[in-house]
Amino acid sequence: MYACVDLRTNEKLAMKELLCQSSEQLELARREIRAHDTIGSHPGILPLYDSVEVPWAGRNGAVVVKLLLPLYVNGTVFDQIRTQGRMGERAALRLFRSLCSSVHKIHSCGLAHRDIKPHNILMTDHGNPILMDFGSCAEVPIRITSRQQAIMLQDEAQQLCSQPYRAPELFDVASDTEINETLDVWSLGCVLFAITYGMGYSPYEINWKNEIPTPCDVSMSAVINAVRIPKIVSDLYSVELKNLVDWMLTVDTKHRPKLPAVIDMVDEKWPSLLYEEESEVRRNGGEEQDEGGRWTGRRRGPANV
Repeated sequence: MYACVDLRTNEKLAMKELLCQSSEQLELARREIRAHDTIGSHPGILPLYDSVEVPWAGRNGAVVVKLLLPLYVNGTVFDQIRTQGRMGERAALRLFRSLCSSVHKIHSCGLAHRDIKPHNILMTDHGNPILMDFGSCAEVPIRITSRQQAIMLQDEAQQLCSQPYRAPELFDVASDTEINETLDVWSLGCVLFAITYGMGYSPYEINWKNEIPTPCDVSMSAVINAVRIPKIVSDLYSVELKNLVDWMLTVDTKHRPKLPAVIDMVDEKWPSLLYEEESEVRRNGGEEQDEGGRWTGRRRGPANV
């Protein structure tokens, strides 16, 4: 990834370069471009301005695919959580609700993102999330009818879908099953946990040591077990928030909610979420904190609507 400038407009941009040394790598790069074209414009989705394929001088047959993107200098949600700490409940849910809108747009196009994680969510100057990295996108639903198909999908998920945020149905794909867009709901549940309880980490990549989340290896057995949160950490947030996380992290896909149901739940439980009330926050050097002193994820500026 390189920073660059449009000499005509002086706009700061980002150039993402993908070195493709095989037909499989080139297809993955082209898949990312196709996903951008299919999804189209949305305020919470990183737009692709242009793309080009050029031969790589270092090796015969290799191609560099260049993607021209807007530049966001505030980094990712993961960067900000790790430097500023876990988010307050209102700010976390505001970010989460906006992210759900972006993912719903992807689902409406017949796609699933498959790699939603704090590292793939950029932040604007006003604390709005921008979802990026669409190389993992795939059409859904995916109907699996053989062991060979199952192994192929499992291998692809291992390559493209980050393990701590990967839905359990992608760890051990059944030979007769249907994979649908609720795999993104699982990832969203992990993200909501990460920006609140987990201080940037998924519930499946941490151990708790003195109420501090400490990174560890991810295993299938961890993913299918109930999420554990020390009481002192759980008490920082409402029971409704914990229930929302648990609901999205339902292992059985038949009972895991679809995204519209999650959105309806958030809008019902936190109806004033998108409206900033000055009485509920205090300013601290331009950054906002909630009444518990946790970072709200916002800077001075317009309300996140």
